[in-house]
Amino acid sequence: MIITISGVSGSGKSSTAVLLAEKLNYKHYSMGDLQRKLAEKHGMTTVEFSKIESKDPKYDNERDNILKELGEKKDDFVIDGWLGAKFIPGSFKIFLDCDLDTRAKRIYEETKKGKNIAGIDHKRESDKKYSSVNDTKKTLLKKEKLNRERWRKYYNFDFMDKNNYDLVLDTTNLNINRTVNEILDHIKQIK
Repeated sequence: MIITISGVSGSGKSSTAVLLAEKLNYKHYSMGDLQRKLAEKHGMTTVEFSKIESKDPKYDNERDNILKELGEKKDDFVIDGWLGAKFIPGSFKIFLDCDLDTRAKRIYEETKKGKNIAGIDHKRESDKKYSSVNDTKKTLLKKEKLNRERWRKYYNFDFMDKNNYDLVLDTTNLNINRTVNEILDHIKQIK
């Protein structure tokens, strides 16, 4: 089984994917890690790479082809990233939602500590330090809007359309263990 986890920034995609993969004894892949590797390959920081990527579809295509290939050649893995549901259509597709205040606070705290909500060492795609929770909110909304518009244009795919997913969970009031347990319960029901 391939499980793709998408969702809004700060909803717990990475933490959930790591813990879920561990519980299922699956391999874990992260689009954030892949993004960092591609930036390195092209001699850029992740910030530089994100900027050029948003203007030149060849960089999106490079990332997307890696994602497609994973879905075609591998099995029994969990991957977190916004476009997994698009490029691995046969996967079990999960969307994690969360209210803006909660996720902005999570990300703001995470960037101060360098660890995500599950205590896992974590780097954000932008490696940005935010000046406040409000600054974090503005950045999240801007980034999601830009990516959403870009992917609608390139792929006619809205990663925030919950109809694209098999399971939608709101993590606003869920800790990481509860989130993973809800996913595991759902998987048991469909097997």
